Amino acid sequence: MVGLAQKNKDVIAQNMFYKQIVESILDLVICVNLDGKIVYANPSFLNLTGYRLDKLLGTAFTNIVPNNKKNDVRAIAEVAFSGRSIPLEKITILNKNKSEFELEIRTWPIYGKGKMLGFCMVAEPAIKMLSQKEKFWKMSQTLVAQTRGINLALKKLRKTEELYRGVVESANDMIFIIDKKANILYANPQAEKSFAPKKLRGKYFGFIMKDKFVSVFNYFRDAYMGKQTPLFYTDLKVKGNKLIAAEIKAQPLFEAGKITSVLVTIRDITERRKLAQEVLERLKELDVLSKIDALTTLPNITVDEMLKQIVKMLPIAWRFSDRVYAKITYNNKKYKTKNYKKTKWRKTVPMKINGKNLGAIEVGYLKENRFLKEENDLIKTVAYKVLLAIERKKAEDEIKRKAQSYYSIFDNSTDALFVHDAETGEILDVNETMLKMYGFSKAEALKKNIGDFSSGVPPYDLKHAVKLVRKAMKEGPQTFEWRAKDKKGKLFWADVCLKKINLEGKTRILASVRNIEERKKAESALRKSEERFRKLVKLNKDAIWEVDENTKIIYYSSAIKGITGYAPEELIGKGLDNIISPGHKKEVARLISEMKKNPVPLLNLEFENIHKNGKKIIVQTSALPIFNKEGKLTGYIGIDRDITSEKIEEEHLEQLVKERTKALQDEVEKRKLAERQVKLLNANLERIIRKMREKRDKARRP
Repeated sequence: MVGLAQKNKDVIAQNMFYKQIVESILDLVICVNLDGKIVYANPSFLNLTGYRLDKLLGTAFTNIVPNNKKNDVRAIAEVAFSGRSIPLEKITILNKNKSEFELEIRTWPIYGKGKMLGFCMVAEPAIKMLSQKEKFWKMSQTLVAQTRGINLALKKLRKTEELYRGVVESANDMIFIIDKKANILYANPQAEKSFAPKKLRGKYFGFIMKDKFVSVFNYFRDAYMGKQTPLFYTDLKVKGNKLIAAEIKAQPLFEAGKITSVLVTIRDITERRKLAQEVLERLKELDVLSKIDALTTLPNITVDEMLKQIVKMLPIAWRFSDRVYAKITYNNKKYKTKNYKKTKWRKTVPMKINGKNLGAIEVGYLKENRFLKEENDLIKTVAYKVLLAIERKKAEDEIKRKAQSYYSIFDNSTDALFVHDAETGEILDVNETMLKMYGFSKAEALKKNIGDFSSGVPPYDLKHAVKLVRKAMKEGPQTFEWRAKDKKGKLFWADVCLKKINLEGKTRILASVRNIEERKKAESALRKSEERFRKLVKLNKDAIWEVDENTKIIYYSSAIKGITGYAPEELIGKGLDNIISPGHKKEVARLISEMKKNPVPLLNLEFENIHKNGKKIIVQTSALPIFNKEGKLTGYIGIDRDITSEKIEEEHLEQLVKERTKALQDEVEKRKLAERQVKLLNANLERIIRKMREKRDKARRP
C-alpha cells in the first residue's frame, strides 16, 4: 500500500508539473481525442469563450464551430489524426453567446506511451472578432483554480498526465523551467532541438541569452518573486548560428502555494515580425491610396493641382521613402518631386485609355534597390487611380456643361416647368415661362406648395397633387390634365407631365405644364358630338439618349426597354441605326452624315424601328447637338417617343376632323345665310319705319 501511495504521489506530481505549464501559458489550448470530443481546455480558452470546463468536456469539438465552418475543422482533424502537424491555420469558433471568433492555430497530434491520444490546438492570444474591427482582446493573466480531480483514480491521473505531457512536449514553442539561480530544470523537445548542447537540463540558462541575459535579469527575478511580467522581445541565436526574433514570457510556478521555479516560454516570431513589417508597408500603401482617393474627390480641385499633390505623396508609400523619387507625365506636362533624378532603378507605368497614351507614372530609387512585387502592383494601382481621377474630373466638367445646357433648355422652354423634391413634393425651382404663366415672382413661387397653383377643389388639390408626384417617382412618367390657378385666382386648364429625372446627382420630379385653356375652349364645341370618339391612346414613356461625336450611343434611359424591348446596356456602344428597319437604314445613314457635317436641332423625326420581338414600331425622335467650350460638336442628346399607336389612329382622326370641319363649315354657312336674311329684314323694317315717320310728319304740318 505504501508503494502504491508513493506511485500515486509521483503521478500526481508529474500531472501538476505539466498542468501548471499548460495552464500558466497565455496561449489558448484545447485538446480533442480520437472520437472528436473535447478532453481538455485551458483557462485562457475558457476565459475567451465563456464556457465552463465541466460543461465542455466530452462534447464534440464541432459543437463550438459554426455550421458553415465544420468541414474546415474536419479537414484539419483528418490531417492531425494522420500523425502530421499543421504549422498555421485559421478556424472560426463560437463562444458561449454564439459570437464568432477567428483563431490562428497550430495543430499537432498528442502521443502517450507510443500511442496517439488525439490532437491539440494552440492559438496565440491575439484574437479578432469576425463581426468587428476592434483592438486585440487582452488575455487575462490571473491563474485559475488549481487542478481539478486530484483525488481521481490512478488510471485517470495517468491519462491526464499523458495529456498534459503531450501538450507540452509536442508544443512548437520552446519551454523551459528554471530555478531562482537560472539553472534549467526542464526543457521540452522543441527547446532541445533549437539550442546546443543537446541536453539542456542542469545547464545555466544564461548561455541561451548570452550577452542579453544581464539586461533581462530583473525580468526573470520579478517573475520568480511572483510579479506580473509583460512579454519581452529580443533577438536570439539558435542552433546553426541562425538569428531569430523571439517573444519571451516568464511566469512563476507554484508548489504547495510557494513559488519554486519560473516557466519561460520562447516563441519564434521571425515570420510574424516579417508579416507585421509587411502589414505596416501595406498600411503605408493604403494610407497613400486613401489620401489620393480623398484628394480626387475634392469638388473644386483641378487636374493640374491634383497631380502636383499626388506626385508629392507617392514616395511615402515605398519602403525607403527618403530614397524614392516620382514623376507624373500627363498631356506632355511633367510633375516631379524635388529630389527627382532619373536612375536605372525605376519603374514606369503608362496611363492609357481606349488605346490612347495620356501619360505615365514613374517611381524610382536614388540608390540601388529592387522593386518588390507589392511595389510593382502598387504603382499600377496608383496609375489606375490617377487615370480614373482624371477621367472623373473630365466627366464632372462634362456634367457641368450639360447642366448649363439643361438650364438653357429649362429657362427657354415654352412650357412652365417645376422641379420638385421627389419625396415631399416641395418646389425647388421654376422657369421663366412658369412665372409668366402664373404671375408670380421667383421668390414668391419657391415659397408656395403645389396646392397654391391648383384650384383647390378635389381632385385638383394639394393631397392629389402629392399623390401624383409620388406615383411618378414609383411608376414612371404621369401625364394628366389639371385645373390650375394663377396669382389672381384665375382658373385655367393645364396639360401636366410628371417625370422622374436625375439632377446634379439627385432624384427629382420635373413637372411640365402647358396652358390648354384655349384648346379646351376650341374643343368644347365638338365635345358633345364626339364624346365617344375621344382619343383613348395614352402617351408612352419617353426615352432619353445621348451619343458621342461619332453617333455611338453612350447613354439610354431605362424607358427605352418599354419602347423597343432592349435594355439600355444592350444598346450602349452601338450606332443609332442599330435597330432601324432595313428600309430606313439609308435614310438614317444620310441623316447621321448630315448631323456630323451640319449639327442642328432635330425635331419630330419619324423612323421605323424593329422591336426586340421582331415587330415594327414607329419612333418619333427629337435631338439637340452638344458642343464643348471650344464650340466643337461632342455629341447629341435626344428623346425617343413610341408613336406607333398614334399612327394607327391617325387616319381615323384625320377622317374625323374632316367630318367635323365640314359640319362646322356647313353650320357657319347657315349662320352667314341667317345673318344676311336678318340684315335684309332689318333694312326693310328701317325703310318702312322711315316712310311711316315721313307720313306722320307730313300729317302734322299745318
